[in-house]
Amino acid sequence: MNQRQPSEYKDAKLDFSDHLRNSIRDYWWDYDFLQLMQKRLGLSKLKNGLDLGCGMGHWTRAILPHLHPEAAITGIDSNVEWIQEAIHLSSQRMNFDFGDAYSIPFPDETFDFVTCQTLLMHLEKPADAIKEMYRVLKKDGVIFLAEPNNYGNLVRINSAQECLSPAERLQITELYTTIEEGKKIVGDGFMGILYQLPKLAQNNGFKHVQCYRNDVVFNIFPPYKNDAQKAMLDFLLIFMEKGYAYIFPREITEKYFLAANNDKALYRKLMNTSDKLNDIYKEQIINKTFEGSFGPDMIITAGVK
Repeated sequence: MNQRQPSEYKDAKLDFSDHLRNSIRDYWWDYDFLQLMQKRLGLSKLKNGLDLGCGMGHWTRAILPHLHPEAAITGIDSNVEWIQEAIHLSSQRMNFDFGDAYSIPFPDETFDFVTCQTLLMHLEKPADAIKEMYRVLKKDGVIFLAEPNNYGNLVRINSAQECLSPAERLQITELYTTIEEGKKIVGDGFMGILYQLPKLAQNNGFKHVQCYRNDVVFNIFPPYKNDAQKAMLDFLLIFMEKGYAYIFPREITEKYFLAANNDKALYRKLMNTSDKLNDIYKEQIINKTFEGSFGPDMIITAGVK
């Protein structure tokens, strides 16, 4: 597939993941964990793959060294900007282009494997995307789907969260769960999709479905010397300075919350607590007193056609 120029993209849609441009995604996976996945899934035998919803190609670049030495990966995404960034950052054996998860622009039985990372949680109809993955996979081809448990970081205590009262921590949880419900209501996907994936994979014809948990944890403590710690702190500051509610931009937060619960007074109350927590994060990070543990609590769901 030939690379296309930006002017050729007509109907690309925007998303709200610009905050993930930060380099933190480069630290989501340990090399030795992916080596373990290589052994468990037989990745070293796979030569021709598709990374669906590839974004800037972080996942593409992470898994390529664990495939067959001659393997090539094609990444497709519906966001033009991410495709441009992925092309800029690509190396040999990677190819990126515009494409849609519901209508993958390849013939039946094209690929040895199909994968995605943090895609299905943003789709209104993830089962339709999984059907498309099945279609473009060769017989005995492999899928491996990486989706996060974002609730995990919500209940992990860190030095900022400890400054809130128990009641305020519950308010943060209420805010996030209401936002998540609204996201589903407006058709922007389901953040808890990972627990449904084994059944969805089986229902769409995949065999030998297994799940594996990523083992990365960001342990952050002063003086913040390693690159992963610095990237995580930069990532948090971006969120805090822009007034995010957990991982959601403010305008998206309001949209989703009110879709699930049109109580504007409750929304303002919960956002005040969120803003208080953001201020604590900022103060502690700037003063180098922040301590905490965060994980890209990713689950890989794998199956065979």
